[in-house]
Amino acid sequence: MPVQIISPGWRVRSPGTSRGGARDAIDLPGLPPEFLTDESRVAEEVVLEAPAATRGRAEQSTGLDLTYDLEAGQTAILVVRHRSQALTFHRPVQSTSRGSRGPGRVRFQVAVRQSAVTRGPVSQVIKAIVVKVAEVAIDKAVSFVLPKLVEGLEKALWRKRGLKEGWLKVTKDSLAAGALEPGRPVSPHRSLLLIHGTFSNAASAYRDLAKSTFFERVADAYGDRVFAFNHFSLSRTPEDNARMLLEGLPEQTTAFDVVTHSRGGLVLRNLVERADQFEPLARRFQLGRAVLVASPNDGTPLATPKRWDDTIGWVANLLELFPDNPFTTGPEFVANGLVWLANHAAGDVPGLRSMDGDGTMIAAIQSPPGPPRDAYSALVANYHPSDTTLHRLLDAGLDQFFGSANDLVVPSEGGWRVDRTQTAFIPATRIGCFGPGGNLSLDSVTHVNFFSHAETVDFLVNALSGRQHALNGVDPRKSLPDRRLFRGAVADGVVASPAARADLPAPRRAPAPPSEGEGAPLRITVTNGDLTFESEVLLIGHYSATRLTGTERVMNGLLGGTMEHALHLGLYPLSVGSHQVFINTRPDLERGSVLPRPKAVIVVGLGEEGKLQSAQLVFTVRQAVIAWAQRLAESKHASSYELAATLLGSGGTGVTAGEAARLIARGVSEANQRLADGHETGRRWPQVSHLRLIELYLDRATDAWRSLRLQEAATPGRYEVSAEVKSGTGPLQRPPESGYRGAVYDFISVETKEARDGAPLIAYTLDTRRARSEVRGQRTQSQLLRELVATASNDQNRDQQIGRTLFNLLIPIELEAYLVGSGEVQIALDPGTARIPWELLAATGDDDADQRPWAIRVKLLRKLRVEGFRERVTDADADASVLVIGEPEAPTDYPRLLGARAEAVAVNACLTAAGALESTRVKALISTDPSKVGSDARAVVNALFEKPWRIVHIAGHGNPGECGQPGGVVLSGGTFLGPDEFRNMRTVPELVFVNCCHLGSADAQQLLNTRYDRAESLLRGNRLIDAVGEAGEAAYAHSPHSNTWAAYQCYGDPDWVFRRKAPDADQLTPPVEDFSGIASDTAL
Repeated sequence: MPVQIISPGWRVRSPGTSRGGARDAIDLPGLPPEFLTDESRVAEEVVLEAPAATRGRAEQSTGLDLTYDLEAGQTAILVVRHRSQALTFHRPVQSTSRGSRGPGRVRFQVAVRQSAVTRGPVSQVIKAIVVKVAEVAIDKAVSFVLPKLVEGLEKALWRKRGLKEGWLKVTKDSLAAGALEPGRPVSPHRSLLLIHGTFSNAASAYRDLAKSTFFERVADAYGDRVFAFNHFSLSRTPEDNARMLLEGLPEQTTAFDVVTHSRGGLVLRNLVERADQFEPLARRFQLGRAVLVASPNDGTPLATPKRWDDTIGWVANLLELFPDNPFTTGPEFVANGLVWLANHAAGDVPGLRSMDGDGTMIAAIQSPPGPPRDAYSALVANYHPSDTTLHRLLDAGLDQFFGSANDLVVPSEGGWRVDRTQTAFIPATRIGCFGPGGNLSLDSVTHVNFFSHAETVDFLVNALSGRQHALNGVDPRKSLPDRRLFRGAVADGVVASPAARADLPAPRRAPAPPSEGEGAPLRITVTNGDLTFESEVLLIGHYSATRLTGTERVMNGLLGGTMEHALHLGLYPLSVGSHQVFINTRPDLERGSVLPRPKAVIVVGLGEEGKLQSAQLVFTVRQAVIAWAQRLAESKHASSYELAATLLGSGGTGVTAGEAARLIARGVSEANQRLADGHETGRRWPQVSHLRLIELYLDRATDAWRSLRLQEAATPGRYEVSAEVKSGTGPLQRPPESGYRGAVYDFISVETKEARDGAPLIAYTLDTRRARSEVRGQRTQSQLLRELVATASNDQNRDQQIGRTLFNLLIPIELEAYLVGSGEVQIALDPGTARIPWELLAATGDDDADQRPWAIRVKLLRKLRVEGFRERVTDADADASVLVIGEPEAPTDYPRLLGARAEAVAVNACLTAAGALESTRVKALISTDPSKVGSDARAVVNALFEKPWRIVHIAGHGNPGECGQPGGVVLSGGTFLGPDEFRNMRTVPELVFVNCCHLGSADAQQLLNTRYDRAESLLRGNRLIDAVGEAGEAAYAHSPHSNTWAAYQCYGDPDWVFRRKAPDADQLTPPVEDFSGIASDTAL
């Protein structure tokens, strides 16, 4: 079936049709063949046209929502060719299947920026290209990890091009011919070394130098001692490259001057500043002078692992925009990257990850001891695109990648920053900068064409010889002007640490007159009050979740449950850039108003909690504001309107109230600017004249106000912030019982890291009702920890002190107060920290009133953070069945598990009881004769793949498997039901219970109570975290002096609820009145 469009107004343009004459007969190119592999092909190309109502304006975002049917064994990527010629790549937001082995359907949601490159309806056209990709076979999935894939690709590409890693001799002629010969330094006298960057090699990176006078001008200094070092830049880290470089040098001290490009600067800095990592090899290399050209000293947003799919699209656009580039392996990286994206390859790209600004590599080189004095010079570029190129870059995601001046690959200012404290820089006299704010006039220099300019050659020659540059100084402490999208980028640096001036609001400056093309400043008021009294349209945010919490839950009640109904039907905004408008038609009679309050609620998607970045929050707000302006324009409202907003985003991990306020203001300001630009086309859409941020708690409202005042001072003429926090209706001083977190449960992230000295470290990030994003590291002794875990995990252990010892060893003292309280906690773990029995931790003292274990008090629920996961998740629906397996047959050397059988019988009875599930939808593999074991391996495996299962419950013997041997639930004939079998299930169950410990032979009544309580709790409609809590309570109450209650490790969504039937699209979900979190009249 062809592309099916869900979003209203969009249509497929038939060949030859037009709405606006010859100029509308647009021919957008497809996907270049070099971006395809043998495993991918273009399945369909369609030209799509946006709604007619959008004609005649400058810019706006229009949401595109479409589906495409796939055959079994296939997945897909959506490629969008925008009117500006930009390419963007999109993974499915949803995948469904019509059976365990039947065809599937993928759904894509794309925020399409409508651009005023030309006038008229031609700007409303895009080309949607569906690229089908073969799904990776399950038996190969274990090896489908990015580091291995990238390594194999890089080796194959270099072999194909006749390239090898190692030292090369460089002459002007050989560089011009692109054929450098192997050769390494022999003389200890000063030589010149060239180190290339990512996707490149020495010949392609520095070839333009052969067209200049560079070699003649440095001949006196180096003679024929000019060398380069070729190295893999994707599959190896800069540290790997540096070690190989040293290993290729003779056993003597050789002096070098160095010219690096891009990531090559990190290779050099590892050589020089982390020399102790390479002893005794480091003695072979002695640095003289170095020129770092476009070095990502502070990292680059293109290397952020969470968004490397966007990086693939960015590279594709750079390759098309600048075909004369040094990226020799770039096209193949894009082509294979699409296949990897479609199959959700696990892991990250080591060479790119090293340039992540938040990664360990950048942190290490930006830390003491720092570079040698007077050794480095820096050459950077602040690229200033033409209007046409700017529109393409914006469509490709410029505004989501870069928040400051850049050369399209690395931030410009990072080229001279050599310290995280922002106090150590390469001196101004040794900085060269192309573009606005710099001292070199050209503004068309990008990351890929530095060496083609005579000014670059002059700078290199002067820097290498130690001569003074005939240039004005560039102040490294000042931000470069950025004329792209973030006109307020300077403010980021000003408010980066607002706590330092918590008691001193920024001085108010007289507003500067608006620059040409800009309107009046945006008025902003911060109100401390109850948002349910708000009468205007209200903007709120939604992190991906299965239920509504916090502000969303309150608004859903005011709107009669329509928001929750939309969520259940899959019509709710999830991804960044998506939004949905809910018109309120219910009068607020309870408060004496015949008018609905608020008029409407605009919900914007924020993606997954913990992954929202600043630029994404600005982007999603901007798109929603423009969408509401369009709706007002269609109903012929006034030229301006007021907008109310919560501090959206701040209810999740990593976004403070102050930061949220600043980013929301910037998003609204950018929307106004684009709407103002649209007036040139003759179509006037209303702009936001007054932004009112509403926050219930005074301390958070004050944080937001202070941050906005700092922003106002940093960007004169853009904002007009109220002189004080306005007191609204029903304000509170600070969060009472339920705190300021949006969700009702606390969220703790725990991951394993390494300290700088290589010692193991456990890093914590908190987003609780008592603390926000507290990050602490706790050193651990691995051997001691393993011994304690082994002892504590033994069911014969009665030493309660071990739990307290584990708590003290694992939890930093600073965080103890935030963890010992009651409530609900979800803990996100990586594979390293998941091995720790967190359920056994004892956080109570002997004199505490509540002596229950910590895990039971907080209803501890786990969440596993993995790098590899299934790309096409076909979820079981409410029509799927339930499979219960009790005491399956095992080899004769395994004893009977009567407790496991009793557990399965009890669970089966619970699920088929009156008012539960129909007995025909529950299949039980349990021996009817208590004296005999259950089904054999064949029957169990056949049942597992018989049909889609909604719930799978297994109780039996277990063997974890060691040294690469298979393991799992023990079955007959020495076989197992393990991860591989579950991975092969085409439909993913909603819920899986696995009891595979020796406890199956223990007290059957305890097991029965625990499993029965959990199943019965879920059937009552309780959330998963509540059911887990009730089951833990039952186990602990039965045997409080053993540790059996801690054997249950539960992973999942805290808010998941078992629904007996699928939601009816024609029936509204009634709002739920839940007052369980209210403990005082103030909270009420």
